[in-house]
Amino acid sequence: MQCIVLCAGFATRLYPLTRHRPKQLLSIGSGCVLDQIMDRISDAGIKQATLVCNQRFIHEFEQWRRQQPSPVSVHLIDNGVTAEDQRRGSVGDLNLALETIDLRDDFWVLHGDNFFTFSLCPVMNAFHQQGNTLVLYDVVSEARARRAGQVTCNASDRIIDFVEKPLQPKSTWVSIGIYAFRAEIRSQIQQYMATGRSTDRSGDLMAWLHTRVPLYAFRVPRAHGVWIDIGTPTAYQRAKTAIQNKVRS
Repeated sequence: MQCIVLCAGFATRLYPLTRHRPKQLLSIGSGCVLDQIMDRISDAGIKQATLVCNQRFIHEFEQWRRQQPSPVSVHLIDNGVTAEDQRRGSVGDLNLALETIDLRDDFWVLHGDNFFTFSLCPVMNAFHQQGNTLVLYDVVSEARARRAGQVTCNASDRIIDFVEKPLQPKSTWVSIGIYAFRAEIRSQIQQYMATGRSTDRSGDLMAWLHTRVPLYAFRVPRAHGVWIDIGTPTAYQRAKTAIQNKVRS
């Protein structure tokens, strides 16, 4: 089982920090954002990761792989994109990875701008028990919930509705771009690509996917750790502060 990490965005909202460096390699704690992700997936027993990068920053990721020892074996894919207006989108990059490595087994997908301190081991256990799993986190703020995917579940935690960036969120529990999938999802993603729907956001795929195959939610309590989408300078500073506080404690 391996993990696909989506790292091909240009992070324009973080300029000038990311003008010449991908946000996944921004420093945090004693390493970078991507180091934190590698540690979390390694702790969950995942030993292989495929990173989808854009052509503009592929050399930075190659340098990171050479210089930073990782507990995970890392394979890089260059998606050939050099500018923001050429982006394949999260779903397009995911499909590229699945086709390039010809993945036939169960797999995880993580957005590379995820900063989180909680363990993925409980998520792995839930995946083995229930199947395709989306991780949810309580962002507390309704304003933040409007910028994410809103999930509605039945009594068995099966997802019965998914709305990307809702104008009026029903709760502050949101999908955070961490997914564990059965191998069957690969063919579903290929079918999604064939429909011509938007490939920009993974939430659009989830909204389509839950109507075709069972998807389940796994809620991570805030007491178990921090999650931050590092999309703005303010969010990046919050993540740095969270690491500092964890080290002090």
